[in-house]
Amino acid sequence: MNIGNTKKRKTRSFTDAIPKTKNGGILSSVLRGYLFSLLIGAGITLLFSSVVYSLSDPCRYITPVSFCILYISAFLGGFLSASIHRGSALLCGALYAAFMLGTMLIVSLLFNGSYAADHSLPLAVGLRGIAVALAIVGAMIATHKHPKKRKRK
Repeated sequence: MNIGNTKKRKTRSFTDAIPKTKNGGILSSVLRGYLFSLLIGAGITLLFSSVVYSLSDPCRYITPVSFCILYISAFLGGFLSASIHRGSALLCGALYAAFMLGTMLIVSLLFNGSYAADHSLPLAVGLRGIAVALAIVGAMIATHKHPKKRKRK
């Protein structure tokens, strides 16, 4: 005895609007890009710290060099997360920036007397805002497609 249609209806959820890739969802792509950028940031930190340590007054250069490392790793992290996902550049860059800012907040809560106290609050927010913008720009560059040039006959 067959009562009605036995096919199940597909219910839509909020995450259906987010495109999926072969590698998984956008969250896994951003997490992989974030982990790669942490490794790259650690390598850049080792390289730059050896350069700064060889200078005559290394304490003077710690803050600018640390922001330079933050900006490079933010750009590369946004670039890598959008490259792994292969799309949704703005969303990838924004999610990566949220992970990055969350990590910076947790680390700043653990280390209470850090160098961030050297700046006023608007300047500190602005300097971290540059990192957010660089993460989004890196993601946009990763997904930018160049138009194909036509061959002349």
